[in-house]
Amino acid sequence: MIVLQLWDVINIFEFLAKQLAYTLMKRCAIIATLDNDNHGVATAMAVWLDGEYREGFSFDTGGTLFADVLHFRAILRQDGASRLLPRFAAMDGWKNASFWGAPLFDRHGNVIGVIAVIDDKPMTERPQTISLLKSFAVRASSELVRIKTEKKYQALFEGMSEGLVVCEILFDDEGQPADFHFSSINPSFERISGVKSAKIIGKTASAAIHDSDRHLIELFKTAAMTRRPENFEIYSKYWDKYLGVTVFSPEPGQIAGIFTDISDRKKAESELEKVLAELSAIHSSAPMAMLLVDRTFRVVKANDAATRFASRSNDEMVGMMFGDAMRCADDKNSALGCCEGDLCGSCSMYSAVQDAFNTKRRSFDIEKWFTAAPGNPPDDRCFSSSVDFIAYGDSENVLICSNDVTKRKFAEFALVESEARYRELVESANSIILRLDINGEIIFINKHAEELFGYSKGELIGRNVVGSIVPETDSSGRDLNSMMVEICSNTLDYESNENENMRKDGSRIWINWSNKQLYNEKDKRIEILCVGTDISARKRAEELLIESEEKMKGLSRKLITAQEEERARLARELHDIMGRHIAALAMESEFLLAKESAELEEIRKLSSLAVKAATELRGICKGLRPVELDKLGLKTALEMLAREVSSIGKMEVETDVNENDFEGLEDETQISLYRVAQEALTNALKHSGASKARISSSVQGAELVLKISDNGSGFDPETIFEEKDMRFGIIGMKERILNCGGSLNIISGIGKGTEIIARAPLSPRAGEKG
Repeated sequence: MIVLQLWDVINIFEFLAKQLAYTLMKRCAIIATLDNDNHGVATAMAVWLDGEYREGFSFDTGGTLFADVLHFRAILRQDGASRLLPRFAAMDGWKNASFWGAPLFDRHGNVIGVIAVIDDKPMTERPQTISLLKSFAVRASSELVRIKTEKKYQALFEGMSEGLVVCEILFDDEGQPADFHFSSINPSFERISGVKSAKIIGKTASAAIHDSDRHLIELFKTAAMTRRPENFEIYSKYWDKYLGVTVFSPEPGQIAGIFTDISDRKKAESELEKVLAELSAIHSSAPMAMLLVDRTFRVVKANDAATRFASRSNDEMVGMMFGDAMRCADDKNSALGCCEGDLCGSCSMYSAVQDAFNTKRRSFDIEKWFTAAPGNPPDDRCFSSSVDFIAYGDSENVLICSNDVTKRKFAEFALVESEARYRELVESANSIILRLDINGEIIFINKHAEELFGYSKGELIGRNVVGSIVPETDSSGRDLNSMMVEICSNTLDYESNENENMRKDGSRIWINWSNKQLYNEKDKRIEILCVGTDISARKRAEELLIESEEKMKGLSRKLITAQEEERARLARELHDIMGRHIAALAMESEFLLAKESAELEEIRKLSSLAVKAATELRGICKGLRPVELDKLGLKTALEMLAREVSSIGKMEVETDVNENDFEGLEDETQISLYRVAQEALTNALKHSGASKARISSSVQGAELVLKISDNGSGFDPETIFEEKDMRFGIIGMKERILNCGGSLNIISGIGKGTEIIARAPLSPRAGEKG
């Protein structure tokens, strides 16, 4: 049994001391053990003196015969000894005392005590005396070793962190283990199981163990039959714990179990398995190349991304120098390989890995170029890597994680080149280029702008654009300060803008600006890019052109007025003078027709010609100047024009005009509107093949709107100038309406008919009325 059942330890040694004294017929026998920490101190465990046991005590061995026994490690005999045992008064009066002592040894030959006999007279040496003393010394040694061993086991049993259970095996009639009888459990088992020894000692396993944990009994039976130690891990549903169990048979008929609570470890293992699974998944599927290298710079492990790039298998890469495995671009023309080439001494990756092993520091953003595998496109690839020292157990490695940044590097190269070109373009551009912050302060100005405005960069950078190159107000009084505030706060509304600017000498120039908002990577508006062109010359030309156009309009109005006046004069003269003669000719012809004569047929022809001439003359006079316009007004004139065109029989014209619409129109405007309607109907007859046309009027605000529409074939307004007759007619219509301060719009399309819309201003009074 492992648990020490201490029976009276002192009685064992007292019995030996008494038997030794009786056997050798001496007055005193002593058995003493040495202190574990100080061998100069001994403790008398048993003292037999003069036929009785005396109480044990401790004493210093120095200066006594016990010290000599310990020193010489042999049997010592001496007569006439004095001061045999310090502080033991019972022997102080002895004279001529004799002493025989023998050392006690443990299994390793170490002295652990002394056994001795003492008498008050010299002892006679017989052959069997030494043998007997040695025999008692051996028995005392074994008992002392046994007690010390059992004390150690007892301390271990009580203090061990694992739970310990000792059971007696109960066999069936066939000699097979049937059940177990609990004989002892230690405190740790009580703590692990929550079961007190008083409730389980003396019970059988089948009675004490819960049904959910019955498999424990079977495991104990197996160990009992084989008598071989068994180690296993189980889960106890009853205790809700994972247990590590070692079952062994310390001696026949006995079985013991050591229980360790491994719940925390199992939980940690479960979590570790999850973490390892996640790390393995990350390691395998990560887009970055990962290499684990040892102190010799050789690959221990590589992930899928690394193998894909290098076009090597994992097994092939393991054991290779990491630069060779990844096809370092520096070594592609070197026969020496990674860490041995001419460029390795200056290699940033080599230095980072070496530094990680030496200092255990991390390194980041290490850029290195690698070449493609044979058979792949020959482009080199750039990797940005981090290097980290990793130690676990006795293993020390460095983890290299690399991202392919080739596209970024080429983009950076392109950006550098682009920026250089941009700077060259900006500085050499024949345009003004400014960059403003969102408050309107100048943060950049190019050389052309410096020369144009007469400032140096130092004079403008940091200044607000208003008060430097933009005046507070322009020459017309326009508030440019407010305009610039709007541009800075709402640039999208001012993507294109023209305003007056100011040179350093105070002179004014006109600039056409193109403004664009600039954002940072967080889409926050940070700057305004302004590109400008000096349009001062164009503005002066526009002013001269406007002035010239006004003059031309005045001349055109005077010309049209003169034409109308001349037409009116001709119409009057033709009507008044030629009309009288033709009328007289017609009357005379009628008179002659009334006579019966031979020339009657000739006279009839003459009369017909006179009537025809009168009709043609009226048409000419009306074309030169419609009399009804002067006498009856524009409404009647338009209606009569519609009837005349309809009478031709090719196109029916209807009107929807209101007399009130034309109130407030100047005479010149009425003539222009009539001519527009006349020309529109003429074009419809000549070119469109229309069967219907319509003239309508309305007042919209301060304008008279006259519409002439037809259902003819229509035309493409873009090709209007390809028809000469129509071209000159439309030009005439536009000039007339423009000279009146109005506008003319033409809406048409192939097969969609035509609508001509003339707009003419009314007098203020007429506009209010309308």
